[in-house]
Amino acid sequence: MPSLSSLPDTTVLATNNSPEIMALDVPPVPSSAYLLFSSTAIWEVETTAAAPVRALFTLRFNITSPALPPGVNFGFSVVMTNFLHSNNGSGESIEGGTAEDSEVATRKTFADFLLAENPTLTMAGAAQIADRLFEKGFHVSVSARLRSRNVNSATVTNPNVAFFKESGS
Repeated sequence: MPSLSSLPDTTVLATNNSPEIMALDVPPVPSSAYLLFSSTAIWEVETTAAAPVRALFTLRFNITSPALPPGVNFGFSVVMTNFLHSNNGSGESIEGGTAEDSEVATRKTFADFLLAENPTLTMAGAAQIADRLFEKGFHVSVSARLRSRNVNSATVTNPNVAFFKESGS
């Protein structure tokens, strides 16, 4: 059960990153037109009695592969929760829920993400890298990030992440 507990000064808006929660390898899928990405996680945020309470809690996915040239980064995030309470009512609280997300990731989707993170790439270069990611496969490292104020701790349980290739490919 990865958690972000014992956060530093909770009254200051701060960003905290968890260690790796899980990892998976996506094998080569050279003939697939797309990958279906799916994630599910149960999250919990414990707030302080102070207001305002702010929490942006995300699952982060860092992609590594021999297909990525040195210095090129590839990652994206999925929001588990994003809330703001300007009045915290009766004080401390525990909020939680289940976050689910599914996305179709094409080579163009990968190229667009690569361009957003690596402004020195050209569209043609990003497209070539995206093709190589489908051809060679890649490793996915999953962690959590909490951007918060007046939060004591946050926890992610039962994370489940999967990539499915196009049917028949």
